[in-house]
Amino acid sequence: MWGPTAIDQLEHIRVNTAVFGANSVMEDGIYASTGYSIELQQKVRSIASTAYFVADSTKFGRNALYKVLGIDAFTAGITDSFLSPISAAAYPIPSSGLRSHRLVGECTRCCGAVPQKLPLYPHPPRHLACVS
Repeated sequence: MWGPTAIDQLEHIRVNTAVFGANSVMEDGIYASTGYSIELQQKVRSIASTAYFVADSTKFGRNALYKVLGIDAFTAGITDSFLSPISAAAYPIPSSGLRSHRLVGECTRCCGAVPQKLPLYPHPPRHLACVS
């Protein structure tokens, strides 16, 4: 559901934790490449007790058109283990910090590579180069 009806419905619910995906993470906030859901996301954040953004390392410093929320709107950010600490330090992430986690789709056997064009599974998939 989108638009005014969706925003009105959010007035009647409570959200403990909201998780937002980002097309881009810049020093001043997270951005999206389209503007159709920005108002809805901003409303969700206004009713959530805590909020996290999730973005893989390729999204940091990348340009996108529409600002969704400022960095200060988030409790913390979550990214993959490929974002260097030096790069992460350039972003004014709130006091809870930027948390690095292994992606579900990363190879856990040998190389940490993310298999291309494979769906993400609830368990780490094996890609052909890493299967022993």
